[in-house]
Amino acid sequence: MASSKTSAAFGSSVQMAAKARTLLVLVLLDRVSAQGINTCQVTNPTVSPCQFTCVDGSIYDLTSIRDRTPGHYMHVADDGQGHEYFVGVCSQLQGFTCDSQTASAMQTWGSPQPPHFYGNCATLGEYSNMHCSSIAPLPSQPYSSGGMSCDFSGGEGGRSYTVKYNCALQDVQPTASQPGSYAYLISMSSPALCNQVGPGGGKQGLSGGSLFLILGSLAGAAYLVGGVYVNNKYHGLSGREALPHREKWGQLPGLVKDGCDFSYAHAKFAYKAFMDWYSTGHVEPALKEEMLGATDDAAETKVDDDKA
Repeated sequence: MASSKTSAAFGSSVQMAAKARTLLVLVLLDRVSAQGINTCQVTNPTVSPCQFTCVDGSIYDLTSIRDRTPGHYMHVADDGQGHEYFVGVCSQLQGFTCDSQTASAMQTWGSPQPPHFYGNCATLGEYSNMHCSSIAPLPSQPYSSGGMSCDFSGGEGGRSYTVKYNCALQDVQPTASQPGSYAYLISMSSPALCNQVGPGGGKQGLSGGSLFLILGSLAGAAYLVGGVYVNNKYHGLSGREALPHREKWGQLPGLVKDGCDFSYAHAKFAYKAFMDWYSTGHVEPALKEEMLGATDDAAETKVDDDKA
């Protein structure tokens, strides 16, 4: 009887633990969903208001897009339904008003006369209500796809809009559409809108210099550790004596000094020869002999060092 009660209590505890674990997973998923795993934020609003850094490591810079027009905005001439759009880049629309209201984007119709519209416009959103996220590149087109998408809310009558900055091999004029009754989509494509650190947030691979440093460091460490091990195990050496090719490496400072002296001497002679030629039009025979003598002396010194 006691055994059955114990088993029942154990089973109940297991069920409660499973429910708690499931609840914890749901809470974590909800937290991740709320935060957005690919969220992008302005890196430094004061210094770099057009540079965005995303959670996945990608970086997008809209500076060149902003600077294409003096007013720092995009203009979409027509969406096919008689509407025009003025969209601020990296800020609210500067100097534009719609019925005396400011916004980060405006839709106009009829015969608008920018930058101030009256009765023929609607505000679409506020820059302060911006939320951006990165768009993952296609595996087949890692350097010519992907980009960043930014949502803006707070427009007139609950309007909102999305700007998709698409990475592409060439510039494409921005387009506008209205996928919902109060939702708008602005899309533009350009090489300037590609991830600044390569596809996947800098996961395109290491540069040649980085590979050289890493492989060189690993090779040097392997040489040092392997040399010490061989000298210690097979030659009975320890301490400094176990360092591989210790005598050769000890000559390195002297060889570097000889190389510097050799280079300095020849640079000095070359300068003298140039100044001699510049002032007289030819090089004095004595200076030629002095240069040749210095070369022969250096060669003889190197041979003697090699023999030693």
